[in-house]
Amino acid sequence: MADAPEVFPVLHGVFLFHMLRGEIQLGHDAATECLKRAQSQDDITPLMFGHRTVGSALLHLGKFADAGEHFREMRELTESDHHDPSSSIYGIHPRAAAPAFWSLTLYASGYPSQAKGAAMDALSHAQELGQPHNLCYALYWSNLTGIQLRDLEAVRERSERLQSLAHKQGYLQWAAFGTFQQGVALAGLGDVETGIAKIRQGLTEYRVNGSVLYLPFMEALLAVALAGTQHWDEAITMMSDALARAKETHEIWFEAELHRLQGELLRHGAPRKAEFCFQQALDVARGQGAKSWELRTATSLARLYRDQGRHERARELLACVYQWFTEGFETPDLQEAKGLLEELTVA
Repeated sequence: MADAPEVFPVLHGVFLFHMLRGEIQLGHDAATECLKRAQSQDDITPLMFGHRTVGSALLHLGKFADAGEHFREMRELTESDHHDPSSSIYGIHPRAAAPAFWSLTLYASGYPSQAKGAAMDALSHAQELGQPHNLCYALYWSNLTGIQLRDLEAVRERSERLQSLAHKQGYLQWAAFGTFQQGVALAGLGDVETGIAKIRQGLTEYRVNGSVLYLPFMEALLAVALAGTQHWDEAITMMSDALARAKETHEIWFEAELHRLQGELLRHGAPRKAEFCFQQALDVARGQGAKSWELRTATSLARLYRDQGRHERARELLACVYQWFTEGFETPDLQEAKGLLEELTVA
């Protein structure tokens, strides 16, 4: 009975329970057991979901390369499989889940163009399936990647679709995510006060069921929006809380950005502290192989060095990271890095 098919949905449920509570390491343990048992079965469906759960746990632990291997395995299995695995048992169809998870992993690893393509693949598969839950999932993940890509107009449009569909189906958590993501987009597009209100509303609605997963990320983006209205004290406190929560739960996929954003909040009033934060962010990003966040941090630190008259050091730091990239040159992050490099070269 221990390896009967019925055990896999149970293990998957244990995995989700721990992940949503922010118990990432326990979620990883449950996922590892799920995959181990799946590998001894003839059925491909548990194997796909086993790779999904392990990959998801590794992603949230900031182990992007390892996570990517599992998402690649999952994607290959979905492409080779000719029967329709049950998404009613495991929640999300693997044809939507594989590219959705893969998109954020690709972005963090330094492949923004491929990340956007994977996010669009997830949406396309979800629309073909015609199942509201899968479509909500794909909309959420495409927005999560879209926020990283700073494709905010698209995030705003998709977040409104997500809210409409979620409210119609009674999916309260997806509705909360949609409200939060709409707020992030609005704040980034310039409607900061409305954006903050939406972010707060989404956070409040999300916390109702006791979920902890993603709170460091969500709190950090609220802090960024608050800084846009000069609420510096609240923003700094919020960012410190987000960092503390990430360390407590081991949800560290966004840790490099947490340190960088904290540095941005401190940059003008406490430049030495800001430099320390940026150095921490660089260390984390390099340790995780998170090239996109390494580039953002190098840009932030290079700006600080420029403002201090340390032009050569700024140029060397940023050029080293920028030259690694082979795609995504149309994205805001690479455009800003390129512009700053040109400025530093002339200076």
